[in-house]
Amino acid sequence: MAEQYPSEVLMAASQVLGSVCRAENAAFLACRGDDSSADGPIRCQPQGNAIKQCAVKAIDDCRSKCDKPFNAFAGCLRSNGDRFDLCRSQQAAFVACARGTGLLPK
Repeated sequence: MAEQYPSEVLMAASQVLGSVCRAENAAFLACRGDDSSADGPIRCQPQGNAIKQCAVKAIDDCRSKCDKPFNAFAGCLRSNGDRFDLCRSQQAAFVACARGTGLLPK
C-alpha cells in the first residue's frame, strides 16, 4: 500500500515538494496537457507515479534532515487548521533547516 500523509505533512513539505519535484510535476503536466480524454489518467500514470515517488522521498528527507523543525511546523499546522499565517515562526525554522541541509536552494 502506498504511503499516505495527512494534510499538515503535505502542507509543511509543500515548498520542498515544489522545488525537489519540479521536473516530475512538469512531465506530468506536459503529458496531461489540455487532454481531458478518458485515457489521460492511464496514459500519464508513469509520470504520476514519478511524482508520488519523488514526494515520498522528499518527505522522508524532510524528516531525516530536519526532523524537529519539520514536525514542529506540521504540528502547528495540524493544531491551527492548516493555517500558515499562524505558524510563521515554525515555518521559518523549517525553511532555514531545509536551506542549510540542501533540501531547498539558498
